[in-house]
Amino acid sequence: MADATLPKDIEDIIKRAQAQPGISELMMVYGRYDEVMEQSRAYVEGRNNRAHLTVSTHTS
Repeated sequence: MADATLPKDIEDIIKRAQAQPGISELMMVYGRYDEVMEQSRAYVEGRNNRAHLTVSTHTS
């Protein structure tokens, strides 16, 4: 398979898949799920990089 035909083949596969009942909706939901996961990952990574300060009044 030539590299020049790859995008056309992928486009054809996507069009055929979207013609199936429910597939377009599923692809849309999965796309949104992926966006939410990316946002969550960025939030969690940001939380892990913060410095944590602990203050104690305990004396020995």
